[in-house]
Amino acid sequence: AKVSYDGTVSGSASGANLRPKSYSGHAVTKSRESRVKIAFSGGVPKVQSYTPQRPPRPTDVKASTQKGAIDLLSAAFSVFRDAPAGELCSKNYKMFDGRRATRLKVGKAAVSGKTATCQGSYQRVAGFSENALKKGSTFPFTLFYQKQDDGSYRLKSVNTKTTVGSAKLVRQ
Repeated sequence: AKVSYDGTVSGSASGANLRPKSYSGHAVTKSRESRVKIAFSGGVPKVQSYTPQRPPRPTDVKASTQKGAIDLLSAAFSVFRDAPAGELCSKNYKMFDGRRATRLKVGKAAVSGKTATCQGSYQRVAGFSENALKKGSTFPFTLFYQKQDDGSYRLKSVNTKTTVGSAKLVRQ
């Protein structure tokens, strides 16, 4: 399956505490292509634009109900960035993409020598069609980190389940 994603976010980060101010993203999957711009104020997202435009659906999530949610790129940044052992994993983020609510949960890191492993899940919470939910609502994954010379850990690979089967992402 061919999938692509490109995004930009501005805001601040302090440990696991992320505060996005603006986000834009472009996603292409087998079934859809979308572009979104979201501004955050007081922790509440506000959708500035979402294409393709369409009439609201009953399953769409209202941005005003998503206080504390972050964008998908901020959550990915938190997982993908180099970090000391004490800041790896142990994350629980509400996410909002402009129409759908999801959650990213990552348990405590299991550190062994120069490696660390974390178990987590990506969950579809609201805004998904019945057909999408039939394909899955929770997708488990495993994160594999390698200790660097400076003592931090760097994400090396991810094993995950997807709607089309298992996938392994390897950092280049």
